[in-house]
Amino acid sequence: MAERHELPTVVFVAGVSRSGSTVLDLALGSNPDFVSVGELRRLQGYARRDHELSGALSTTSELRCTCGAWVDECALWLSVEREAGLSFRETPFKSGGTVLCRRAVQAAYMIAGPAAACAVGASTRCGKAELAVARNCFRVYDAIGAVTGSRYIVDSSKSIYHYALLRAHDARRVRLILLNRDGRAVTHSMIRGDRATHWAAGTPPAMQAARDWARQARSMRLLSHKTPPSEKVTVHYEEWCSDPEGEFGRIAQMLGVPELQPRLARDVRHNIGGSPSRLDGHTEIRLDERWRDALSERDLAMFEQVAGATNRRLGYG
Repeated sequence: MAERHELPTVVFVAGVSRSGSTVLDLALGSNPDFVSVGELRRLQGYARRDHELSGALSTTSELRCTCGAWVDECALWLSVEREAGLSFRETPFKSGGTVLCRRAVQAAYMIAGPAAACAVGASTRCGKAELAVARNCFRVYDAIGAVTGSRYIVDSSKSIYHYALLRAHDARRVRLILLNRDGRAVTHSMIRGDRATHWAAGTPPAMQAARDWARQARSMRLLSHKTPPSEKVTVHYEEWCSDPEGEFGRIAQMLGVPELQPRLARDVRHNIGGSPSRLDGHTEIRLDERWRDALSERDLAMFEQVAGATNRRLGYG
């Protein structure tokens, strides 16, 4: 077991899928005193090797740790499980609440902040289960800190609602990186390849993807408002890829650390969830703007119809 530090700070990366959170997570985790774990809320699904529970879009996705082992056979995750005193197979780490329950907790958070969300959650059985998810996650964060000796745990679970649950449990120990990407790029990524098969028949996939992106982007903007400016930083994917040193300087300033190096180390990682690229050993930060040539005029018109205004609010023309 590594030397213990004080309880670690959670650096939560919130963003819409396909926004570059995996690369950002891995780059942060390459720094001393930092460890990246990927999308912790998917831990139970990975421990069970259960695609539906993990939230994997494709049943062919490899539900393995980045080290190559199954989570229930990975030395690091087994050590963390013992330290946490939890069964990863039996413990929920992501929301399972009803729509009404989630809306009530979310509304309380948006109106009055983490303490109010905690009070509303504690008033119902469903809400108590939602708060227990955050408690379970903190037990794992603390165990990771104890096993690795890291002071900062990077969790790229992306869900802004999940972030709100964490802050409702202990707002003092969570910092937010709000990761934005041009919605047209996300739409393109979500409708190409096998992802195109996951959209319902009848409505063009580009319109469905644009609506989904806009909904998530609006939720991120609303829920992030309750985080004090000193405890969050907004990063745009395009700027992060073009000037990683500058963006990491802003993240370091928010966290109060001397510096952060935006590099992708080649050492063994233990991430779960996220882009399949985490299994490829990528060590390069590069801008992907294939959407500019790949989206048709019809796709762009549909995006403008349902998500153009939201995209412009984020600074994309």
